[in-house]
Amino acid sequence: MYIIVSCTLGFFPKFESVVFSFSGAALVYAINRYLEAKIETFGPTIERATFILERKPKIQIIILSYFLLVLVSALHISSALIYWIFPLIFVAWIYSYPKGPYLKRYVLVKNALPSFGLAVNAILPVVYSADFLTTDMEEGLAFLFSFIFIKMVFNTAFYDLKDVEVDKRNRVQTLPVLIGRKTTVRVLYLSELIYTTLTSFLLLILPPMSWTLRFLTVLWASLIYDILYIWFYEKNILPNKLIFGVIGDSAFIFLGILSFVLLAGGL
Repeated sequence: MYIIVSCTLGFFPKFESVVFSFSGAALVYAINRYLEAKIETFGPTIERATFILERKPKIQIIILSYFLLVLVSALHISSALIYWIFPLIFVAWIYSYPKGPYLKRYVLVKNALPSFGLAVNAILPVVYSADFLTTDMEEGLAFLFSFIFIKMVFNTAFYDLKDVEVDKRNRVQTLPVLIGRKTTVRVLYLSELIYTTLTSFLLLILPPMSWTLRFLTVLWASLIYDILYIWFYEKNILPNKLIFGVIGDSAFIFLGILSFVLLAGGL
């Protein structure tokens, strides 16, 4: 995500800003996986839960390491950032802890909350690093934020397709649980198609920016990638859960490389 943002805007943030954002996201993800491991003892996620529970001390050390990395990088950037660490942990707890509020059980919150957090996380390094945000950069960050948010909602909702049995058992109201697998696939496809079309139309009627062509290329490449991903899923070409997840997560790697090539090529 950081490569997509940096190469699309043509602005590369400071190293410590990237470390802070990355370690913050990793900390929340590690807490989420650790807290949920005890209830993921049924169905497709049992291997992941078993892996975590069997390595409980090591996972705790990893979480502590991420916390210290966030703390050190925050101090290096601005001491004011320290005050954001504990609310971040609190949000991870109320989202992930099954015996707490467990916000993850509510429809769309499971997808929207982490997607919003990751979209913010992706643009923060640029905000922290730039001495002054030009109008060009501000508009670019706004479009990139919306793109990453929609992309992550698509990914998280699509991943829910393989966890329907577990989510039903744990009373987690995901889209596949509520409306079924096939309808979820159609909704995701149409939503991304509508977003891509409307965003492209908006950019074409606005004055061109330095990043417009790069963003449009990445935007449509993402849609094509996801269409193929859906097609592979419907044809049952991705039966393995690991491959299912890896190909989905690899979308950002592919788009990051594409945005770098476009920038290097002078587009």
